[in-house]
Amino acid sequence: MTVYAHFGTKDELLEALVERAVRRASEALEAAEPDSGPPRQALQRLIEVSWRELERHRSTARAASEQLTPEVQRRTHAAAMQQLRRLAERGRRSGDFRGDLSTDWMVTSCISLMHAAVDEVRAGRMSAKNAQRALLSSIPDLWTATDG
Repeated sequence: MTVYAHFGTKDELLEALVERAVRRASEALEAAEPDSGPPRQALQRLIEVSWRELERHRSTARAASEQLTPEVQRRTHAAAMQQLRRLAERGRRSGDFRGDLSTDWMVTSCISLMHAAVDEVRAGRMSAKNAQRALLSSIPDLWTATDG
């Protein structure tokens, strides 16, 4: 009863939980210094930190993906998306990251792959360690500049 005194619906409560988790993740991402060093190394740091945060908040991430609308999910992830967007743009300017895909697509794909990895771990199809390895391989492959 106390919870519903602060939140009108279950979705409002879940949205607040997601915002809190993303805020904490954003602080961890900022501590990973995404604006420092070569963009590819910064991306690796962000993936590692993001994975740790998603693992910590796995239940919240699952509930959010199942119950919140894409618009609400995008709004609650705005701070984390902004950090990824900054890094993507920096890497695009330096030529380290692809210029043939939009920054928004790169960021959305990154977040989607991370959530897919959480789902694979939850379903028992991957270990957390293998999911992290897959992310550390597939996201840079998606973001990295190609030769042709």
